[in-house]
Amino acid sequence: MPSPAILEKQKVVPMIFRRHGDTAPKNRGHALGNAKPASFYIRELERQGDTGTSTLLDASVLTATRPFNPKFIANDKKVLRFEAYFLEAVHESNMENYRVRRCEVLYYLEDDTLQITEPKVENSGILQGNFVKRHRIPMPESDDRGNMQFFTVRHLNVGEELTFYGRTFHLISADEFTRNYLVAQGMYVPPDEAVPRDPYTVLRQAHMARETGQDPDAHYGKKKYPMKDFMEATLGKFARPSDHLRRFLVHDREVLRFFAIWDDTEKLYGIRHRYTLHFFLADNTIEILESYERNSGCDPFPKLLNRTKLSKDPERQACAAVCEEGVDGEDITPTVQHNYYSWEDLAIGEYLQIYNRHILLLDADASTRAWYEYHNMPLASAVSVKEEIPPPPVFTPPSHDGMGSEEDSLQSCYHLLPKAPLKSIESLDTTEVLRFRARFETDAPEDVARRFVISLIVSDQSVSIIEFIQRNSGIVGGKFLERTRIKRTRPDGSVETTDGHSSWLGLNDFYVGARVRIVGRIFVLFEMDEYSAKYMEARPAKFARSDKLAVLRKARDQVDKSALLAHVGDLQKKQKQVDVQELTSLMSNLVADFAQHDAITIIRNLGDRAAMKIDLEALPQLLG
Repeated sequence: MPSPAILEKQKVVPMIFRRHGDTAPKNRGHALGNAKPASFYIRELERQGDTGTSTLLDASVLTATRPFNPKFIANDKKVLRFEAYFLEAVHESNMENYRVRRCEVLYYLEDDTLQITEPKVENSGILQGNFVKRHRIPMPESDDRGNMQFFTVRHLNVGEELTFYGRTFHLISADEFTRNYLVAQGMYVPPDEAVPRDPYTVLRQAHMARETGQDPDAHYGKKKYPMKDFMEATLGKFARPSDHLRRFLVHDREVLRFFAIWDDTEKLYGIRHRYTLHFFLADNTIEILESYERNSGCDPFPKLLNRTKLSKDPERQACAAVCEEGVDGEDITPTVQHNYYSWEDLAIGEYLQIYNRHILLLDADASTRAWYEYHNMPLASAVSVKEEIPPPPVFTPPSHDGMGSEEDSLQSCYHLLPKAPLKSIESLDTTEVLRFRARFETDAPEDVARRFVISLIVSDQSVSIIEFIQRNSGIVGGKFLERTRIKRTRPDGSVETTDGHSSWLGLNDFYVGARVRIVGRIFVLFEMDEYSAKYMEARPAKFARSDKLAVLRKARDQVDKSALLAHVGDLQKKQKQVDVQELTSLMSNLVADFAQHDAITIIRNLGDRAAMKIDLEALPQLLG
């Protein structure tokens, strides 16, 4: 229908006539146009124009006179709104594997553009708001000719699933305007659907219902129990007069003190913790302080238990809110009181279970004992707990791996950064050398005649061996063993140890007549040079076999005088003197552990040193 305002401005309605098959307005000044006023035509058009039965104008005239409204004007500010959701995968949580995200799909009819917005949720942690900006969204697939297709109003309906840029949106509802518009377009609109609930949303809503009071079955701590009254009273809330006031007036500042211990040595690195337990008679509260020793290595936390009432039930000690409950407003019954420790429950030798710790009461101070005696409950004597101090662990060095010397390898057991073993200045002195002639203890004919010189360096007790060169022996003489320290070995070749350390050959192992095992061979020492003899005689404290007094004392303590006279008498029939070999053979039958070196010491000090002999007549007098 033509706008009345446009016709009123023209005052005179131009007539419509047909020219060459086309309709065109009549020029102003036409006879028909001036015959009747414009109001006449306005009324006729309003009355008959919409039905197409106007007697003034035919259908073509009415069509031509209607104004043309473009789509962007006709559908201006007309928007279709749908509620939708999409599923988002969650990989970072063990409580959920997907989450439902709600959004709104807006379709602008004026230009067929789409916009997707996500309502902002408080504390969601997700960047919400404008999810997809307003524009024409292409469809995932093109038409048969390969042209790009766009989503239009015919694709939108409740229950449809639309894929926008790889994300699938499910339309669940539409507002009233959208439903009316789609119905006017001849489309069937299904009823609204419910939004599915993801696990996180269910848990969150249940939590918020409890926090905000929406859940009628949730417990908000409104019930009365003893610990609640006590905590509120300590914070300043008025408490009704009861037996607490009487106890406070009678027993104020009266404290029982016990000494306790907790044995935690069963655990790794566990120790015995000592505590001081205070029981306040004014309100039947308990406080436990830990006593630390100096340099104990423990964190000096002041209290194991702050001053509070202590429940006898270990399960109710962890949280004060889990206690015996009563109806709000009722007095605390005696049964509830018995669930807490009182002074009657404390005794020497009893265990208290506090936070899964079994604490033993050892003793009490004098005032506490006097208080219990006054109430006809004397305490037992103190419990003595002896702490067993374990012996320090014995260090057992690992076996030598063959790399370097044993002393050098042992430094890695004492230091994180190994250092070279320290050497004394005396060990650097190589001028004091004891030399012995030796032979193999063997029956092999090729080794019987081999002779050696064993050099013992006194400073570090190292040994070197030189073999004499013998013509036509078939054996190359010269250096037999480089200077080194020799480990003491058993016949099977194993190394003897002392306190976990290898045992080394020392000064007392080298003397005339000794059998020394070196590099698997047994050497018999049968002679020493004059320097070695004088060196050993000058130091009798180090070399007991060169001490004449010690040798004579050993012989006199063990020798049988009658047997000695008999042996000497037999020898006097043949000779008047005996040499080292004969004296050794004579005394070895009478004295245990009598070596050839002992005979040399006796002859050098009491006999003829030049001839290395001693008179038989003097032996009974010297050794008897």
